[in-house]
Amino acid sequence: MISPTAQAILLLTTHLTSNGNGSVRPLTPAEWGRFAEWLQKQSLTPEMLLQGSPRTILKDWRDTRITVERIEALLDRGSTLAFALEKWFRSGLWVITRADPDYPPRLKQRLGKQAPAVLFGSGNRHLLQQGGVAVVGSRNVKEADLQYSRELGARVARCGYSVISGGARGVDEAAMLGALEVEGTAVGVLSNSLLRACSSQKYRDFLRQKSLV
Repeated sequence: MISPTAQAILLLTTHLTSNGNGSVRPLTPAEWGRFAEWLQKQSLTPEMLLQGSPRTILKDWRDTRITVERIEALLDRGSTLAFALEKWFRSGLWVITRADPDYPPRLKQRLGKQAPAVLFGSGNRHLLQQGGVAVVGSRNVKEADLQYSRELGARVARCGYSVISGGARGVDEAAMLGALEVEGTAVGVLSNSLLRACSSQKYRDFLRQKSLV
């Protein structure tokens, strides 16, 4: 289960399957940052928008891009969110919002209001609290480059750091697997296809062993 605050943030910032409100655009990270800052200054919390009338609560809110009508339409997707959460959790995914205590603090520090409002993932979320070494490279590389990337990942792991990479085929994937194959840890930051990656045979065992997120 997720908290009421997390539910409100998901409704306001996440693309869900269409339920008639599919044309309503969720808040961008910058929009959410601006709106969340205003709520905080008013001593309001996101979950209050689910407990009372948003129009009444937001009577003093003024923003031409984030209208009260837009917020109401986004919040009116509760049933769709319930189905989405069931699907995500059944698939082994978890959700972290910017209001949750285990949201990566470095993201907030580096990105500020631009930090993603929601993170979706699978595996050991505690790895997000640790540091690491980023390894990013091309998809189309020679075998020698892949071998070097694998050895680099293993060396990073032996030094006690996680490999942080994009998870794409090529250098990214090789570095991550190099770390994992020597009992190290890795953090894959994917732009899409999370469900496909989680069900991939090459990652499944590492996810179960809690050495990968």
